[in-house]
Amino acid sequence: MIGIYSVGMGTGASLSAGLTVPLQHVLHDSWNVALASWSVLAVIALIVWSPIARKSQQAFGSRKNKLPLKIKSLAVYAFLWAAGRHFLLCDHMASASRTRFGHE
Repeated sequence: MIGIYSVGMGTGASLSAGLTVPLQHVLHDSWNVALASWSVLAVIALIVWSPIARKSQQAFGSRKNKLPLKIKSLAVYAFLWAAGRHFLLCDHMASASRTRFGHE
């Protein structure tokens, strides 16, 4: 299972890194929009994952919730994790491009 997760993460990172620049050119050289467009996949994943998480929560509703922060939905944790990763990636890429192209 860890191998499948690792391959998925590596493939996703490689595809996003390789396709962001061509996407930037299609979007009239807007790197902000090119990077932000990857959030569309996160929204689609959230829409798909939400009913699954809700159904799972109903199936195991009799057990006590062991998640921290008293949040009852695993989908919220998945969204927060994905949003944090996306923010860090965008911040890193933005600062790297400013440094590399001398805009700082």
